[in-house]
Amino acid sequence: MKFRTFILLASTCLAPVAFTGQAYAQSSAPASSDEENVDKDEIVVTGSNIRGITPAGGNSTAVSKQEIEARGATSVTELLDTIPQVSGGASNQGFGTGIPQVSAGQVGASFGSGTSVIKPGLRQNPGDAETGTSTLLLVNGLRTSGTGITQNVADPNTIPVSIIERVDVSLDGGSAIYGSDAIGGVMNFVTRRSFEGAEVSGKYGFAEGGYRNWDVNATVGKKWDNFSAFISYNYAGSKPLQNYKVDWFQPLDFSTGYERDLRCNTPNVQFGSSSVVAGTHYYSSTATGIGTAPFTTTGTLIGTPNVCSLGALGYKSPETERHNVYGVVAVDLSDNIEFTLRGRYAQSRVAAINGYIDNPGTAGYTTTITSRNPFYRPVPAGETANGNYTVLGNFSSFIPLEDREASTFFKQWGAVGEVLARLGGDWQGKFTFNYDESRSNATAPSTDTAAFNQMLMTSNTSTTSCAVAANLNFTAPSAANLAAAQAACFNVFNPGATNPALLAKITGGHLDSFARDRIFQTRAVFDGTVVSLPGGPLKAAIGAEYFVDSTTNGFSQILPSTTTNFRPPSATQKVWSVFSEASIPLITEENATPFIKELRLSASGRYDKFNRYGGTFNPHFGVVWRPIDILALRGAWGKSFRAPTTMDVIASSPAGSQVNFRTVNQVFPFSQALINPSVPCVINANSTATCAGGQLTTLATIQGTSPSLKPQTGKSWSIGADFTPVDGLRASLTYYVTTYENAFANPSLNPAYSTLGLGIYNNSAGTAITQSMIDAFIAQGSLVIGPTGTSPPATPSNIYLLADIRTVNMKSSRVSGLDYSLRYDFSTGFGKMWASINGTHNLTNTSVPYPGSPTVNNLIVSQGATAGSESGPLGRFTAQLGAQSGGFRTQLTLTHLDGFQVLPTSTLFQSSVDSWNQFGLYTSYEFPEESRILSGTQISVTVNNLFNTAPPLVKSVANIAGSVNGHFGDTVGRVIQFGLRKRF
Repeated sequence: MKFRTFILLASTCLAPVAFTGQAYAQSSAPASSDEENVDKDEIVVTGSNIRGITPAGGNSTAVSKQEIEARGATSVTELLDTIPQVSGGASNQGFGTGIPQVSAGQVGASFGSGTSVIKPGLRQNPGDAETGTSTLLLVNGLRTSGTGITQNVADPNTIPVSIIERVDVSLDGGSAIYGSDAIGGVMNFVTRRSFEGAEVSGKYGFAEGGYRNWDVNATVGKKWDNFSAFISYNYAGSKPLQNYKVDWFQPLDFSTGYERDLRCNTPNVQFGSSSVVAGTHYYSSTATGIGTAPFTTTGTLIGTPNVCSLGALGYKSPETERHNVYGVVAVDLSDNIEFTLRGRYAQSRVAAINGYIDNPGTAGYTTTITSRNPFYRPVPAGETANGNYTVLGNFSSFIPLEDREASTFFKQWGAVGEVLARLGGDWQGKFTFNYDESRSNATAPSTDTAAFNQMLMTSNTSTTSCAVAANLNFTAPSAANLAAAQAACFNVFNPGATNPALLAKITGGHLDSFARDRIFQTRAVFDGTVVSLPGGPLKAAIGAEYFVDSTTNGFSQILPSTTTNFRPPSATQKVWSVFSEASIPLITEENATPFIKELRLSASGRYDKFNRYGGTFNPHFGVVWRPIDILALRGAWGKSFRAPTTMDVIASSPAGSQVNFRTVNQVFPFSQALINPSVPCVINANSTATCAGGQLTTLATIQGTSPSLKPQTGKSWSIGADFTPVDGLRASLTYYVTTYENAFANPSLNPAYSTLGLGIYNNSAGTAITQSMIDAFIAQGSLVIGPTGTSPPATPSNIYLLADIRTVNMKSSRVSGLDYSLRYDFSTGFGKMWASINGTHNLTNTSVPYPGSPTVNNLIVSQGATAGSESGPLGRFTAQLGAQSGGFRTQLTLTHLDGFQVLPTSTLFQSSVDSWNQFGLYTSYEFPEESRILSGTQISVTVNNLFNTAPPLVKSVANIAGSVNGHFGDTVGRVIQFGLRKRF
């Protein structure tokens, strides 16, 4: 079998049916000066292992050093947000935002929550919500260690912008060259190779509302005859921006039109039908009692509670701080052997305050009040509550804003050793050793709900510490013990007036998370000319690689009353790979014929053998045909895959999976898809549930990754044309299709339980859950009883459902669209000018969530939309107009996002969302050499979002935090940035 695999692999290089095409780089600026000194035949382009050969057949785009400077980015995420083909999955903000989202994500306050890492995606490809990514990120063609607590993906923001020479984006599947994770494409960050002299540079930007960003860099290097070295230090960061400090923040309830206020310390008091008004309705609590009429706080419609929002105080852009050190040493050991050592260290901190407050009772507490409660308040006139009623409030109302800060810390370091040997002719061998390690830590505030429940008096027979301390379970509080009762109980009407010692027990906790990832990669690649053909040299590359990835993670919830630890075992994944590639120039200018000016073919293939998932072979073919000098037609086809990450391996073990028992009322109505028609649950008006006569009270779930998870696969193909009718004018158009099979998905809110056999319903079709079934279910994971769960019921008949919601291979997707670019460079009397446009247009984006389910149109963006309704935004582009004269350079950039249609609902009457256009202006001047002290000095001004354009509004019922255009964009507003660079 292994011999057959090797023969198949070798045949992809030499078979005459192989194809390749010349990728068209949509770079909007020429190569950087550092690379201009390098022989182009010695450069290995992203998407190929052969020197001097462009990627096979498909489409690519690139961002040069000059363009990076013109965009004023202080983080890689900001840079990627300006590339149209990079999808909104990169930062969950979208194209053209300019928001310096970094590696933090959100750290939840519940057990098991983890830090998410920004995962750049291409062409709206799926997979951003998983532990890995379908777009491979590389630095100088090599992998880096993963970051994140529950995800394991490379973090682009550990790469300082100042050392990047160019960014190559290969838009076709790349597993035939790089292996796993490249279904959607490859992003390769090419850094400086060498440096002579000293250089210092700095950028400082600001926007209204107090937002600030900065980027400071110092580099020093030296070149000798056979030795060179340089080291670079970078310090970058940003000050936060709160939501309310931007004009377009709208904390509205779009279903009613009423603004959500900041009075989250005013709980709602809920009553049922009465002579006052029919149906469930709410009063506000006052300093001394209950309001005299329903809803006097915000004018909210009767029948819904007062919904507050502290979103105005939350951060639109987080506080960030990053330190990076990068160095390179190169030695010519002989005429034919070179050695290069690259090292890096990155450290970052991100702090964000989440001001998001949901409906009281959803993100807070709902408790019954009896006449024996020490804070009991009389029922308003006209209400019939039989002495009992319900109060809804939230915890965050009494937590100071600064105590809600969630912070993440990242450290990453690595070293790459590279030996290049010239073997004779134009053949050479390159041997690479790559070690990279990252450590991620996160901390976030956490509330102790168990301690809180002990501070309540919820019934006349309550045995909580509150009731016992004041003897409330026997009698109503007397004047003698009222003070003691109030000191031992939570004031649900005025949380801020609660005994401070009690509040400290509720809010004094925190959730700490950590992860460590280490990779080791060694590879050997040989490339050169195999034979000379009439059209030119047939070049090939062959190589082998060994890769090891080891990961560990864990969580600790530290509360005043208890500490809960979750320490799953570490996981190690090993991969052995062999690969090869050939470029076959059948016809070039050397032997051109009419209508065949060029015909170039290529093939590449790679076999990867995993210690856990077996082997997979992925080929790639391409062709370019130039019928006339000014037109080239190209096409490419390939297979790719994405293997489960080490985080998936951890989550597939019993110690890494979580078994949780929850009451039905904790799950419904939020997971109504889980309701089995044969075992019905009725959702009550107060958002509780009654299931099958009331005896089924518990739902059990197991979360993690299925042990049977296998790699997901993909196929991609594209056809395109490159047109160069006159000197300086270049046009490109590409049609692409990418399909995904066996994609990873979590069925947690999906009716797939019955179709995939993932759940066992009690009393459904005669099935009765037994204790042995419960024991076997628990044995698959670690039982969590703490803050998010309850103990297993003593009676098996009380179980409603045993649900396996671990990640499985259950989804398929298809994405198609058009990439296009047009650029014209021309000379003028004062210098040169250029104009360009680079964009992408989505044609289809569909998925089948699980086998047998209907196809979903993922381009739909609307409130309550169903398949077949109007589509979401389809296109985005950047357009530029620039000029350069001597040391002066200026460039105007337009970033455009299409508008789109939405399907109105009964409460949201929006039918369309406007397009969004932002302009950016960059101007720089580099002093000439004769300027003496100013020689080597460049000054620059960058203005992003020149006209301070607000993003278009997307209405949402869940707009608690006042989000605007939360699906496809946001902005901190106009950012003015000054730059200074001095080279010695």
